[in-house]
Amino acid sequence: MKHKFNILLRVTAVLVLIGIAAGCRSVPSAGITVESYPKNSISVNSKIMGGLFNVTEVVAAKENDLLNAQVTVQNITRRDCQAEYRFEWMDKNGLSITTPMTVWIPVNASAMEKVRMHGVAPNKAAEDFSLIVRFRRASTRWTLRR
Repeated sequence: MKHKFNILLRVTAVLVLIGIAAGCRSVPSAGITVESYPKNSISVNSKIMGGLFNVTEVVAAKENDLLNAQVTVQNITRRDCQAEYRFEWMDKNGLSITTPMTVWIPVNASAMEKVRMHGVAPNKAAEDFSLIVRFRRASTRWTLRR
């Protein structure tokens, strides 16, 4: 039964991906994308990333007029995985809300561990979000010189 649900989830993700590609928004090249509009949808853009994590819960709510989002993923492998994520926020028209606070946040997931990815919208205009997950990359912004 669970196998049929996983297949259905992946087929749905592919159909959502096709629908998004035909629409106005472009799909990032990340491994997993979770979108809240028009209803929660999950796109697995990488066979490798899709083989590492399952999205188990998506929760979004307004608190003090700011949209809060929490997505729980589970490492489905028997080894530790390092990834990073970021939230992108959109207004009621689907336009991106630019903010200097959109950074990649590192996350470690031990074998079979569930981890929560949390984000708070930068302002009250945010009505929608996308969560993007990718493999962790080494930072090239800061380097130490001796």
